[in-house]
Amino acid sequence: MGRPRKAPEDRLSRGITARLSDDQYQWLIQRIDEDAPGLSESLRDAIDLAQLFERILLSADPVKALCKLLAEREKDAARQAYYDEWGEYPSE
Repeated sequence: MGRPRKAPEDRLSRGITARLSDDQYQWLIQRIDEDAPGLSESLRDAIDLAQLFERILLSADPVKALCKLLAEREKDAARQAYYDEWGEYPSE
């Protein structure tokens, strides 16, 4: 008898097995760098990007959705730059 398994809703992560073309695999491997130090991190990052693109492309106004995303990204980058310089986030 094996060990008891957690209910699916209680699991923190899942394993995945995938069949990829050589080009897809090479693209994924090339994404592994200092910021994403492993295949799992690179795969999670690729899935996050796919979800983001899907949300933009399937929105009622893709241009507006992309502009909103870019504005949020710029705001987050500026906030992080402030933190890097001053060691704390600016007050809201």
